[in-house]
Amino acid sequence: MFLCQMSGIPGTGKSTLARHICKLTSAVLLDVDTIKSSVMISFGDDIDFKFVSKISYDVIFALAEDNLKAGNSVVIDSPCSYEIILERGTNLAKRHRADYKFVECHLEDLIELNNRRTAREILPSQAYNTPIDESQYQQSIKDLKRPADGNYLLIDTSQGVEHYIKNVIEYLYGRFS
Repeated sequence: MFLCQMSGIPGTGKSTLARHICKLTSAVLLDVDTIKSSVMISFGDDIDFKFVSKISYDVIFALAEDNLKAGNSVVIDSPCSYEIILERGTNLAKRHRADYKFVECHLEDLIELNNRRTAREILPSQAYNTPIDESQYQQSIKDLKRPADGNYLLIDTSQGVEHYIKNVIEYLYGRFS
């Protein structure tokens, strides 16, 4: 059993990879944008975005805990821009004796990243369909949080998921070389 936290700036392929992981492993997918968007739709413009974000992460971790208790592996799809997300994920995995895994999606080609960001259908919580410039890209990369022990998998998503999914699955099950 594992708890996998996805990471990466919007447009790098986190959700695509998360869905493939779940399809191949039967893990439960928990997408913060799905929850955040649902709350935003329910309350309309009458709710503060920071408040929605906090609620969404609280719901994600509650659902992750329920699934780990039931013996299910879990994939949390989120950019992972806050230390608290790492802390909550690692603590949750430890409490339920699940392997903690962290996968960061990375795409260095800014033109391709912006193509992905502008071409995709977005949810109400995602303000990420706008292109970014080099300085915004660099700042976004810098803002991502990673496990301090360096134990994570960095995936170059410049090619299709079929080119790297095997390495991700091997990492999740501890057979990564």
